Amino acid sequence: MPVIPVQKDIPLYGPSGQPEENEIQQGMTPDCFLEASVAAIIRTDIKTITGMLGQPGDHHKINVTLHNPNGDEQKFEADLKNFNDRFVTKDSQCSWLAVIEDGYSQLLDSTGSPDVIHNGKGSWPELVLKAIYGPKVNVVTVDCTYIQSIGEKATSKPATFCTKHEDGQLIGGHAYTIHSANSTHLTLRNPWGIVNKNDWDKQVTGGKDVRDLGNGVLEIPISVAQEQCVALTYADIVTPAEISSSSLSSWSAVYSTLMKSESNAVASAEAEAEAAVAAATMDGTSGNVYTFSTLSESGSVSKRSVARHTPTMTRS
Repeated sequence: MPVIPVQKDIPLYGPSGQPEENEIQQGMTPDCFLEASVAAIIRTDIKTITGMLGQPGDHHKINVTLHNPNGDEQKFEADLKNFNDRFVTKDSQCSWLAVIEDGYSQLLDSTGSPDVIHNGKGSWPELVLKAIYGPKVNVVTVDCTYIQSIGEKATSKPATFCTKHEDGQLIGGHAYTIHSANSTHLTLRNPWGIVNKNDWDKQVTGGKDVRDLGNGVLEIPISVAQEQCVALTYADIVTPAEISSSSLSSWSAVYSTLMKSESNAVASAEAEAEAAVAAATMDGTSGNVYTFSTLSESGSVSKRSVARHTPTMTRS
């Protein structure tokens, strides 16, 4: 007789009260492309993950917010009790990842896509990142000559690494989360949660150049990773560091030009403070009022107006 799983309630988040990368341990679901992408967002932009998940309501229901291929926001309802079977063997302390998987499956169903979560054929991180972020960020897939560059971006932008369908020192046909890179080595995380073996008893063949750092994290020479790499994908999120180093200077230059007749130090200081948290582009002018579109560090777009002879900026 089959064993009937013991029913138990699984909270949305574990003891920390938020998603943790090490809670991602792929198991038997063939969705490395999803789990590696989610792990990449947790590392660099965790508010996006917590923001896309509602709080459990009546009967353990919870909303998952995603975006369809047109960029439109859609909400899908997941039932925490649907995941009891999965957690009996894993003894998981949280359900947030399963909720995201369920919401993503519903998104695919609603758009007429094949069920790439459970059909074993896999998919690409690019589709997952677009579904989570929608149109507010640019999702970029590049070829493998940019490993070091993308690895360096991965400290502030969600980034993934996909392999060819052949095993080597990395798993073939698999998606990894990129942690970082330097001039010689790439650091990745396997969503299995372990470097060399998973629930299918699949073992990496060879691996003499792979350094196991624990919890699925590994370090590999870029030259070796290059042999198996098929694609690199990242979400081009504007970070405060980038804003302060590039957009700040151009934004301040425009503002200073507008204000130079005043020579107002207070206004200049305010411009720099505002620019430090927003990238702006000029939309146009009306009389002495200049209008900008601004992108906040959270990704929201708003309008901002500046009057030439007024030493303060006002939000419209």
